Amino acid sequence: MKTRVRDLKDIDLHSITPAHCSASLLWLSNISRKEKWGLSEAEQCELLGGWSIEIYRQMISLSLSGNLVALDEDRIIRLSLLLKFHKLLDSLSPQTMDASVLFNRVNSGYFLKGASIREYLLKDASLERFLALIDYLETAIADRYS
Repeated sequence: MKTRVRDLKDIDLHSITPAHCSASLLWLSNISRKEKWGLSEAEQCELLGGWSIEIYRQMISLSLSGNLVALDEDRIIRLSLLLKFHKLLDSLSPQTMDASVLFNRVNSGYFLKGASIREYLLKDASLERFLALIDYLETAIADRYS
């Protein structure tokens, strides 16, 4: 397994190109569909640090038309962490289940306390909460395979 993300400085921002940014935005738009994560555009904007829907739509439109978009450091970090959530959920989900189910499923464990991951992230989309969730999920994976 890859090195655990302990801090924001663990994310290599220098290797992220506008092509990565465009692809990541399109990935978020796709995974947010109703049958996956079920995130509205407003919720996606919240997870991206408070973008306006107009700016978000502009960036998606540019990306869809093949243009590359450059994002600020905060957006790059947020997209990187959202991708990390997806990978971790994929590792935790049974082979017969789409990992998106875990994103929306209520979890009564000590960390989420009756909330889904979706609810947890939208309650407070701070980077600190993103990192805490990654630590929780990485611990769950480590516990499963130890």
